[in-house]
Amino acid sequence: MNLELDENNAVNLIKAYAPGKIIVRDTTYTDNLIITPTRILPHFEPAHWQALTSAHLQCVLELKPRIFILGTGEKTVYIKPEIYGALLNAGIGVETMNTHAACRTYNALAAENRDVAALLMLS
Repeated sequence: MNLELDENNAVNLIKAYAPGKIIVRDTTYTDNLIITPTRILPHFEPAHWQALTSAHLQCVLELKPRIFILGTGEKTVYIKPEIYGALLNAGIGVETMNTHAACRTYNALAAENRDVAALLMLS
């Protein structure tokens, strides 16, 4: 049997999710946040997906992930096409899903050392 060194660089994996909170490592977040395997941007505004604009996602463009996951709260909601367009034009793949599914998907991709960022909206 061959053993291979696990070179997973994802230090930010989600330990738990419940409506209104996300636990990453030993920190509980109760506000929206952007998470990557190596960074956390807490207190993301706006509070609700309805107010989200492409200007809010400028920080995602600066992070330059290959994959962007948008967790839209309790239900999957599709955002305005112009928001998708800004990300797609920058070469970033976009997936939208409810926040519970977004947490699971983010963890799976981060564990595979994928270049992923997720905006997890809690409300």
